[in-house]
Amino acid sequence: MAKVRKKAIARSGNEKVDVCGTMFGPGFGGCVDGVRGRRTAHHAQLATLMAGQRGGKLLVEFVGLPGAGKTTVAGHFPKDWLQRGQVMGARVPVSWRLGLCRASWRFFLSLRPRHGNGMRKLWRLADQLIYYTNDLGRPLVLDQGVVQKIWSILVSRQDFDRRELERIVLFLAPVAPQFIVWIKTPVEDAVQRIAARTHGRSRFDGRPSDDIRDELSREARNFELLTELFSRLARTQVIEISGSDAPEAMAAEVLQRVARAVAGSESLRESA
Repeated sequence: MAKVRKKAIARSGNEKVDVCGTMFGPGFGGCVDGVRGRRTAHHAQLATLMAGQRGGKLLVEFVGLPGAGKTTVAGHFPKDWLQRGQVMGARVPVSWRLGLCRASWRFFLSLRPRHGNGMRKLWRLADQLIYYTNDLGRPLVLDQGVVQKIWSILVSRQDFDRRELERIVLFLAPVAPQFIVWIKTPVEDAVQRIAARTHGRSRFDGRPSDDIRDELSREARNFELLTELFSRLARTQVIEISGSDAPEAMAAEVLQRVARAVAGSESLRESA
């Protein structure tokens, strides 16, 4: 109950609280030791690196099973880095919507059994492109992005044309996230978290635990496929972390590895 109350406070803006319920001072100045101190240092390092980049685009997308903790871990990042609704005044270019339709319609036709909400899923997938086609001058963290949306489309599909899925990834390659963070959570842990939450809106919420367990066990393998495709075709860096660790520790590890990778790419660019 305390966490729920703190989330409500965070939304109201009456007190500076992150979505996981951890108190911070102004500008995260309260994080001065342990995991929090390291995380704050990586916040500052990434912000400095981003300030020196022209175009300033850095996109980190979390993927993982429902109940893996994507939203919870993402909530440990600075709030202005998080996806919150649409980018003000921005729209997905029509050319991108049409391009995505051309790249994906054969894939949707190949799904077995057929997807009853295929066109709606495709439209929502196109909506996500607004975060991938805009250089915001700051890091952007997505807890439900294009990769997770594609995984959701594959849920309960017994067969599909992998070549057509590759066409979608190739189309997205120019705007793909620089980093995919795969939270690898044991299925049993995910089932327990889904059963315990009272505010979820996924297709798994409210279902019997045995049904959730069976379906997640089958569908988990698709993350292997998607991360491999984005790594190979879009040159996205995949960071795998254990979903059994504490959320704050996971966030600190992600920030450290992203900051190290960004610093390394900047050094290579300068030497070239």
